[in-house]
Amino acid sequence: ALKGKIYTGGVEVDEATHFADFTVDDCKIFSPMTINDGFNSDTVSFTDSVICELYQKDKDGVSLYLNGDTQIYDLYIEGSADVYSAGDGNRIDNTVIDSKDDADDFSVDFSCNAGVIDIESPVLFRWYGQTADEVNVNAKSDVEIYDGVIKELNVDARGTNVYLQDPASIEILNANKTMFLDFNGDNAPDVINIAPDTTVYVPAMPGSGTVINKADAETSKIVVVDRLPAPIELAVTEDDEENVTLTWTAPTLPEDAEIAGYNVYCDGEPLGFTEETSMDITEAVAEYGSTHELTVVAVTDNEFYMDSNPSAALTVYRLTQAEFSVKKDDTGYYLLLNTDAQATAIKVTDGTGEEIAANDGKYYLTDLELIDCDITAKLTGGANVLSSTSQVTVDTLSTPSILNPQVV
Repeated sequence: ALKGKIYTGGVEVDEATHFADFTVDDCKIFSPMTINDGFNSDTVSFTDSVICELYQKDKDGVSLYLNGDTQIYDLYIEGSADVYSAGDGNRIDNTVIDSKDDADDFSVDFSCNAGVIDIESPVLFRWYGQTADEVNVNAKSDVEIYDGVIKELNVDARGTNVYLQDPASIEILNANKTMFLDFNGDNAPDVINIAPDTTVYVPAMPGSGTVINKADAETSKIVVVDRLPAPIELAVTEDDEENVTLTWTAPTLPEDAEIAGYNVYCDGEPLGFTEETSMDITEAVAEYGSTHELTVVAVTDNEFYMDSNPSAALTVYRLTQAEFSVKKDDTGYYLLLNTDAQATAIKVTDGTGEEIAANDGKYYLTDLELIDCDITAKLTGGANVLSSTSQVTVDTLSTPSILNPQVV
């Protein structure tokens, strides 16, 4: 960790660093700071610091957090990075994204103020930020804008896909090479400038709020193309370890249409891209008692179709965990469970895996001989309801009692 320092020589962090969170607090680094490949930390947090040049080279990816009043004048990303801002006082003046070594699966997520961003190699660029002055796309990329403003987007790479999600906005789009512009609602760019010999493919003609300037009356074009049909029949399956897989059916395509793969979303946030018709979504739906909406978008593989609209949403619910208490009646001590109202089945087992049968909703402990007995309750539900598992240890030596009343 660095705190309260002024550096005029180079600063490097690498495989010798063994912190879960590397922090830079109240520092001024006037020389290059480099995060080398093999960096062992997951995150670097900057608070009230000034960094003149920051190089992120770790191929495994690092999350950069900007807190307080942090200024990074030049950020060069050669590895993978997520960049987050905790306040309006933070800013990145210039960002260069260069993914030559990992072009196939390289992505950068921004949620911060930023000045100029240069994309120099193929990248999946997601913008969740406040305001970026300028984004320059110099290599065929996917640019997804979910929130905030990009004042000027310059597309200089043929085949670039720009997805604009309401309420995000682009003030000026300069289309210098043939590209795809996907938008929904009335959030097309304020101004679209189309260079000669350039076509902008759109799912619908922008409304009157968009000014379209064609540099050449004949070769500067904006063309409406059809969307792919959306995937259908979304479903979830779950194994005994609570691993969850989302599956869907590919749509029926027109003869001249092709699908490159699918983008999967949970509650509107992207989970990733796959060429298959399934994806593991365990982590996204792991929280007990949570409800999520899952959608899938078919991604086009030719220039005559746009990506599909999102599929019909599949809503899934993860059951809450059962709560245990020890009671006594004339028969003896028993466990009583407080369970989620959407649970349709309950299976209670002891430490050996043997099922404990319910007697009028009571799970008697009289036959248990272990001193510290682990009791597990697994709840399951109906369609699109995911299971929950909870466990306690019961002391059965004398008066039964729960040793660890917290569910796990």
